[in-house]
Amino acid sequence: MIKAQNLKFRYRGAHENALNGVSLTVKTGECVALVGKNGSGKSTLGRILAGLTRFRVGEVTVDGHKPSNQPIGIVFQNPENQIIFSDIRDELSFALQTLSPSEIDSRIDNALRQVDMLEFKKRNLYELSLGQKQRIMIAEALAINAKYLILDEPTTMIDSAGKDKIHTIIRNLKNQGCTILLLTNAADEILLADRTLVLESGRIIAEIPRSRLLDQADFLRQHGLVLPTILQIAEALQKSNIDLELKDFTIAELSHTLINKIHHD
Repeated sequence: MIKAQNLKFRYRGAHENALNGVSLTVKTGECVALVGKNGSGKSTLGRILAGLTRFRVGEVTVDGHKPSNQPIGIVFQNPENQIIFSDIRDELSFALQTLSPSEIDSRIDNALRQVDMLEFKKRNLYELSLGQKQRIMIAEALAINAKYLILDEPTTMIDSAGKDKIHTIIRNLKNQGCTILLLTNAADEILLADRTLVLESGRIIAEIPRSRLLDQADFLRQHGLVLPTILQIAEALQKSNIDLELKDFTIAELSHTLINKIHHD
């Protein structure tokens, strides 16, 4: 479990805090989306929770320990800023040097398999597309057996096909029990999460369970988040007095629910 209490943080030379008393809990096995406008403090919070940025006020624990002592993987929006080596094996093995060669190979193969990139194992990393590079960055986090994964706007720079791949990976990892904190402003990505936290001016101002996203559509819109297409459709139907109870928020579920409602009526 990741737990933060009363986190406050100000960058050197800044006149205002980037974080103003943030408290949150991410339970083991959860996928939590953290949304907010640019400058709201999302990336700062992600780096603190990952143990990359020091802070003076507040407390952060991961399974009761300091973040720096726990296997936390963090992936940023631009994969090219994280690449160290052109060779994929060298990149993924960088943090595994204390292991035997056979264990390193096993970890790398398993991580690449989880992101559907095993066939690219011997490719030059710089020759891959941005979406493929991002999948390698996720694999790098998985290779260290990260129990917790922080994804900081992981699809911002990627085309639609690449985004779908990343979304599938997030769903699969969640189903495997990985705990994920997804920092995002991409509309469809809040549907991947169990809960959505809204961050504004360095404060968490709302917590919305997935089941209540439609009820909070106006609130999300007021705070700068574009609604996922499926929620826009459901909202329009609701305004036409067609009430729907959606659980999975997929087009398939919406179609099935509408057909059943028509037949019932």
